[in-house]
Amino acid sequence: MMQGEVLLDVKELRTWFPIMRGVIRRKTGDIKAVDGVSLQIFKGETFGLVGESGCGKSTLGRSILRLIEPTGGEVRFDGRDVRACSSSELRALRKRMQIVFQDPYASLNPRMTVRDIIREPLHIHEPGIPQEELDRRVCEVLELVGLEQDAALKYPHEFSGGQRQRISIARALILNPDFIFFDEPVSALDVSVRSQVLNLIQELQKSRNLTYLFISHDLSVVKHISDRVGVMYLGELVEVAPKRTLFQNPLHPYTQALMSAIPIPDPRVQINRVVLGGDVPSPADPPAGCRFHVRCPYATEACGSADARPKLVELEQDHFVACIRAGSL
Repeated sequence: MMQGEVLLDVKELRTWFPIMRGVIRRKTGDIKAVDGVSLQIFKGETFGLVGESGCGKSTLGRSILRLIEPTGGEVRFDGRDVRACSSSELRALRKRMQIVFQDPYASLNPRMTVRDIIREPLHIHEPGIPQEELDRRVCEVLELVGLEQDAALKYPHEFSGGQRQRISIARALILNPDFIFFDEPVSALDVSVRSQVLNLIQELQKSRNLTYLFISHDLSVVKHISDRVGVMYLGELVEVAPKRTLFQNPLHPYTQALMSAIPIPDPRVQINRVVLGGDVPSPADPPAGCRFHVRCPYATEACGSADARPKLVELEQDHFVACIRAGSL
């Protein structure tokens, strides 16, 4: 693996949701949203996570924070077993682990002023702070995200989408966390505002030595902000590599298809598009063997074998691929 101190270590994480049917609500199966994901995130880096909608990206991030209770596997944050934490221990740990949600219009309470929204985490985690200290810290973090101090007395509906997302980031920063999970933080914003928010996120990381898990379905955003990138398909990681390596030399067929779909503004550039056939299988009934083999243009009979579920293998330095054809890629 890449050199560095591991902050987050995830091993064989599974998050399954039961399928309940009938009048008596009997369990008939499971939706395998996250199924055996292992990854490491190093201190100070941004780990980008990409994949089609419904592949399990957001569920993975929320399971790591235990906003959704995982079904199995292990999550260690700075050496601490997150899944073994009691309620009080988890509350203390959450000071160091924060989240910025996708929709800034839904993640802020419209009945609260910005000041109350930002200082609410302090009331929960650091009760007893004097009023003057609360106001000072709110003004400080507002300035940090590029908002005026008079914004503290306003309500969320008085701000644009980009400003609301800055408020969400300020709320995440108020407790001085070490790790922030960004769940598609710019997908709901205008294109003209995205770059401003992304630059702010990068500046905050440098100034406060933060570690990010950054989820997006926009490959250009991930390429801009990430140090390493993981590619998810149907609840599994199929490729993990440093950003430059992944974009210059994608090895997994699914990653190659994603990269070939990136639009190129120059009509003179010829692109060999990889068109995938069929639909994404249901996570309630994933295919046996390699889950991508039913859409893969290079699939063989062996790829569908029940015993052929591929694991991540290091083909090049720090470049991991989950493919039965790994040796021939």
